[in-house]
Amino acid sequence: MSSPAAASTPVLQRPWLLATLAALAVGVGYAAYFDYKRRADPNFRRKLRKQRKQVTRSAAKTTADDDESAAAQAGAGGAITSNIPGLDELLNQPLPTTPEKKEEFFMEMLSKGEALGKMGPQFFDIAATCFYKALKVYPAPAELVMLYQRTVAEPIFQLVMAKIADEVKSRQEQYFVEFPPADFNVRVRAENDPTKPPLEDGTPIKKRVLVATRDFAAGEVVFTEEPLVASLVPEHILDGSHCSHCLAYIPPTSTTKLTSTKSGSTFCTPACESAAWSAYESLLYGDESAALGAPTSPTSTATVIAAAQQLARSGAQIPLTMVRFLAQMVKEDMAKAADPNPSEAFGAWDHIERLKYLELSPTDEDEHNMKVLREVLGAKVPGLDEFLTEERYMMLKGKFLYNQVAVVSEAPVKNAQAEDEEEEAQLVEADEIDLVESAAAKPDAGKPKAAAKDAMRLAASSRP
Repeated sequence: MSSPAAASTPVLQRPWLLATLAALAVGVGYAAYFDYKRRADPNFRRKLRKQRKQVTRSAAKTTADDDESAAAQAGAGGAITSNIPGLDELLNQPLPTTPEKKEEFFMEMLSKGEALGKMGPQFFDIAATCFYKALKVYPAPAELVMLYQRTVAEPIFQLVMAKIADEVKSRQEQYFVEFPPADFNVRVRAENDPTKPPLEDGTPIKKRVLVATRDFAAGEVVFTEEPLVASLVPEHILDGSHCSHCLAYIPPTSTTKLTSTKSGSTFCTPACESAAWSAYESLLYGDESAALGAPTSPTSTATVIAAAQQLARSGAQIPLTMVRFLAQMVKEDMAKAADPNPSEAFGAWDHIERLKYLELSPTDEDEHNMKVLREVLGAKVPGLDEFLTEERYMMLKGKFLYNQVAVVSEAPVKNAQAEDEEEEAQLVEADEIDLVESAAAKPDAGKPKAAAKDAMRLAASSRP
C-alpha cells in the first residue's frame, strides 16, 4: 500500500493557517453532502449497500481464517489498542482546534493508520478509525477521501466510509433532538412513508413530520423565527428603496436612511448597517478575510461590489442570496474556531441541509453565475471557490427555490390610474426630448435658439 501522506504532499504544502477556513467550509458540509448523495442518488445508495456487504463478508472471512485469539482481539478493539503504546490516549483525546495542532494530529493519525493496516485484518477497524480521525482535521476532506480510495486497502477504506455514514446518521438524529427548540411548541417525528416502496431488504422509507406538542386556539401563533438568510429582489438593490438587511421599505422622507461607504448597500438605520456588517458584509467588503490568507486590497473589495451589481442588474436573485448565505456560514465557522465550545451545536449548513430541494440541471446562466460567485468567494475566502462545485451550487439553488418565501413590502402601492398617469407623463417627457433633440440637430442657420424655443413651445402645447 502506498503512503497517503506521500500521495497528498502537494495538498499538505498549503499553509495550514491559511487553509483553516477552507477546512471549516468544506468540513462542515462534507458529512451533510455525503448524506445528501445517500438520500438523493439511488445508485449511490446501492453502492453503499454493496460496500457494507463486502465489509461484512470480509470480516466473516477474517474470523474464519484467524485463530481464536485473533478473532477475540478483532471483537475487542480495546485489547488491540492496549498493545500499542499511546494509541488509546490518542484515539480518545478531543480533536485539536489550532492549525498547528491539527497538522501534528493529522500526521500522527495517518502514520498510525498506515502501520496498523499492515499488521493484519484484525487491526483494520482500528486503522480505519485512525484514518477517519485524520479526515476530521484535514483542510480538504473530500480530497482526502479520494486519496484514501486510491491508496488505502479496500476493506479499510470501506470501514472509513461506514464511519462517515454513522456520523451522518448520529448527527441527524441529534439535530432533531435539539431542533426545533422546546419553546417552538412543535417537534419533528419520523413516520413510515406510505407513498414510497420499501428498500430491497424490506425496510420502510421514513419521512419526517412536524407535530404540535400542545393544543392551540384558533388564530394563536404557534412559533416565530428569523429567516436563515434573506436578500432583496434585485430591482430594490439597485433603486435603494428598501433596507438591504431587514428588507423594510424606506420612505423618501426618512432621516435615518444611509448608503454604506464600504459596500454601497442601502440601510434604513445605522443599526441595520451594523448588523449586516457583523453578519456577512465584513467578510465580503472588509479586511476580515486577511486572517484567512486572502489579499487585502481595494481591488478585491471592488471585485465583490462589481460582481454584486452585475448579478443585481441581471436579476440573479438566487446567486445574490447564495453569496450572502455562504458568507454567513464562513463567519459562523470563524466564530466556532475561536470558541471550540459554541452555545449552538448546529449552524447554518446543518439547517439548510435538512430542507427539501428541487432537482435541477445547470443552464448556461447557472454556469455564468457560478463563475461570478467563485471569483467573489475566491477573492475573499481561499478554498471556498473550490468548495462551490457545480453539484453543490445546484443543490443550494434547489433548496433556495423550494423553500424561499416572498416578504411583502410596506411600500405604498400605486393604483391603476396613478400608474397610467405616470406612464403618460413619461411618454410626454420622452416626446419633448425627441422634439428638442430634433430641433437642435437642424436649427435655422441664423436662429438656433429660436428654433429650440419653438420646439419647446410645440411640446408644451401638445400636453393635454
